[in-house]
Amino acid sequence: MTALDQGLWTYRNDSFLPHGCEGDPAEHPVWLTAAAGNPNAADLLVLVDDALLDGREGFAGTAYLFDRRDPAMRDIARDRFAAFRDEGSRPVYLRFGPQGWPQSE
Repeated sequence: MTALDQGLWTYRNDSFLPHGCEGDPAEHPVWLTAAAGNPNAADLLVLVDDALLDGREGFAGTAYLFDRRDPAMRDIARDRFAAFRDEGSRPVYLRFGPQGWPQSE
């Protein structure tokens, strides 16, 4: 969580994503937490690496981010892609490349 928080503050001087992980969640458009729930009434849940899938009910959508260079994370991502599909979702895989973010299903 600390690394993600620091990265969002310092990624680039001309780039900033307003967020918080302390104080009142309702005052932040992006709330960083390892706990389940939706304390700031967000529409989108963003899960990172091996975060638990529990608690997605209160969100309109879910994005799952992982490091595709890590074989363990790729295996987890494949399992999650299948789980999302088995739940009735239509998961989409986006991979950043020279042409931006092409998608595949």
